[in-house]
Amino acid sequence: MGIERISQLAAAPLQLLTDRLGQRGKNLWMLSQGRDNEQVTPLGQSSQLVEETTFTATTYEREEILDALRELSSALSGRLRRRSLRGRTISLRVVYPDRRQTVRTQRLSDFTDDFPVLLQSANDLLECTEACIIGVRELGIGLAGFSGEAVEQLDLFSAVELNKSQAV
Repeated sequence: MGIERISQLAAAPLQLLTDRLGQRGKNLWMLSQGRDNEQVTPLGQSSQLVEETTFTATTYEREEILDALRELSSALSGRLRRRSLRGRTISLRVVYPDRRQTVRTQRLSDFTDDFPVLLQSANDLLECTEACIIGVRELGIGLAGFSGEAVEQLDLFSAVELNKSQAV
């Protein structure tokens, strides 16, 4: 038939397609015309949220890498909170100057969207890479393993203060 592109399919006579391909030919022709009776269904909840950055030049400075992790953790925490999501599996992705990449993952003991927890975990994972030795071109952190329902994360220190105020 010599049809290689959708524009060629759209221009082909419907009868030719149904003669050669049957009902499937008619369905393909309809799709090429922009006609589709299938119901559009939105995608489900994201399986992972990620924040990434690309450095303008290879970065070797530990403080610069930590500053980037701080910004990424803050942005990720904000996105999680806006979506009322808490996750349990944090990942750190490092792309080295030679374009090799490594991903380190850690499962947290509790679901979280908390900036300090994300930052500390990302810092811990950074220690398991060669980022500060051979440099970094791209850096990203992500959180996955979301809880099925919104779980309230209690802060240890606010609970201690609450107990003190109740004791008085």
